[in-house]
Amino acid sequence: MNKKVYEYLQTCEDEIEDYHKTQGLKSDTYERLVHVNLPTVEGLAEFLGVARSTVFKWAEEYEEFSDSLEKLNEIQKRKLIKGALGGHYNSTIAKLILSANHNMVEKKEMDVTSGGKPIEGFNYVAPDEANN
Repeated sequence: MNKKVYEYLQTCEDEIEDYHKTQGLKSDTYERLVHVNLPTVEGLAEFLGVARSTVFKWAEEYEEFSDSLEKLNEIQKRKLIKGALGGHYNSTIAKLILSANHNMVEKKEMDVTSGGKPIEGFNYVAPDEANN
């Protein structure tokens, strides 16, 4: 089964399409389209001809298959980060998948005061008191 996962991962290469967009008097314009082929659990399930739930069941039962599934997720994460940073992937969609599948969320700041008054249960030190 791990061999099949490896075969599936080999099919997950993005396709780059360059096409001639316009012809101008001084220059031509070309556009590059990236057809993303991201490895996913759903894609693996389709490749294997089984339900998504079966893939997760196998991962629970077989350690080697679980490792292969983890490798799939690591490749997905790496491709999303590199693709979004390189401008080839839609950054909003990449962010959504990274937060849903890989627990990568933005750091959030919390205000622990309510109208300038400390909220019960929080230790709050006013900025001017912190320096004393």
